[in-house]
Amino acid sequence: MFLRRDELPRYKENTQKAKEHAMHTPQASDRKNAETIFESSDGYDTRKVLNRAPGKVGLTREELENGVSIEQIEALPVPVFKYKTQITIHGIFPPSPPRVRGYKSLITNGNGSLGVRYIAIDAGKKARISRAVRLVKTPWQVNSDSTGYRLEAIRKTSNEALAELRELLATVPAIWFTGDKTVRRCRSMFGDWLIASIDLKAIREEYVAPFIASITGGQIPDGETFDRMMAEDKAKRDAEDKAWRSEYEANKAIEAEKKARGQAAIDEEARAAGLVLVEKPEIGKRYIMAALFGWEGKPGFAVVEYGKTFGRIIRRARIFRTAQDAIENINCELGKGKAKAIKPAYRINKNE
Repeated sequence: MFLRRDELPRYKENTQKAKEHAMHTPQASDRKNAETIFESSDGYDTRKVLNRAPGKVGLTREELENGVSIEQIEALPVPVFKYKTQITIHGIFPPSPPRVRGYKSLITNGNGSLGVRYIAIDAGKKARISRAVRLVKTPWQVNSDSTGYRLEAIRKTSNEALAELRELLATVPAIWFTGDKTVRRCRSMFGDWLIASIDLKAIREEYVAPFIASITGGQIPDGETFDRMMAEDKAKRDAEDKAWRSEYEANKAIEAEKKARGQAAIDEEARAAGLVLVEKPEIGKRYIMAALFGWEGKPGFAVVEYGKTFGRIIRRARIFRTAQDAIENINCELGKGKAKAIKPAYRINKNE
């Protein structure tokens, strides 16, 4: 990963936040052995062996590729069955890609019916819920990956925390969505945790607003408030981005001026040492390159030699602090060659 120098402070800050987050939340490897303490899971259908609608279904390839809503699926004139890991639609389907929105989400079952994993359903509504969680301070955080979309609240293990999390889950009625509500206990190297989880598989549009109102504790009571807060958040982010870009451009200009002054200084030192600039160094000859090296742009003088390997230009070099040091070590052993373009360099006048 390569960062601009002005991005380093922000990168370090984000890295520190990530480390602190890891210390206060169980990681994916810890969750695999989590113990389920409470689970509310019902309303799923039983498995069907036969395809109960062996005819064409009114669902196009484009709709499947873009992801579908639960309303679209329930409106199909064919049997639709909700299982724990997917919704199965009976009928004959057009050829379709297995991946939707980057995940393997469509499965052709043995009886010809189509299994649609929940990660491919109601993506737009889940995105709105994610934005709502980001807009306000809430006990919930979003955890979305190839296995599904979940809202989680995490507490240190205690009887009080268990009671609090169960009460928190009770504020979101199961009738509002297709999915599960669980509380799991997870032990990690950083502690013992309780994780309350709403495994949101699908949700009808009519329940999105009350769902958001519930998980935000009434801070976003309706769609109108959500739209207003989103517009305000966008305006704030746009202003911050504009300010950041303005600061970046100013820093960029300062850095460019600093680099130009530094380059001018070492070019002056090279000329004072009797070196002569060569615009197009020749292959096989040694030169001295005056440049700013490394992340911090430290001035230096490198003894360089260009060669060719398998048609590529290779530059071998060794860096010295002063022009005089480079002149005195013009015949020194050079480092391993790297593919580099030929750049202007200095020659020692007495060698010509």
